[in-house]
Amino acid sequence: MNLNDILKGKTTFARRKILWSNVKKSKHLAIAFRKNGSFLASATNQLIQGHKDKFSLHAEEALIFKLKKIKAKERFGPLTVLIMRWSPSAKWTLSRPCKACQKLLEEYGIHTILFTTNEGNIT
Repeated sequence: MNLNDILKGKTTFARRKILWSNVKKSKHLAIAFRKNGSFLASATNQLIQGHKDKFSLHAEEALIFKLKKIKAKERFGPLTVLIMRWSPSAKWTLSRPCKACQKLLEEYGIHTILFTTNEGNIT
């Protein structure tokens, strides 16, 4: 499946949203869609400065926080999540969720998880 087919020409939207990430190298964006394909919410990865250390909040984690806040699962039923990564070389690249994020998404009830590949496609 091609990225443009999924986003229906909204790649400019995705590029703008992903720039909100304060991570310098790999910027990740997670987008939730309703069953009918309409946009619901999005979130980016963030580098957070703690008292002693920095840590990264994954885009999937940030998205789940937003979805829980608006009670998306209860209000909208089955959701699809698309995870994208924008590389420093300015192209979409592999963005498969880590095991912890995969589990988090599934525990929230999201079983359709799509992500970008190194070729810029969606799988």
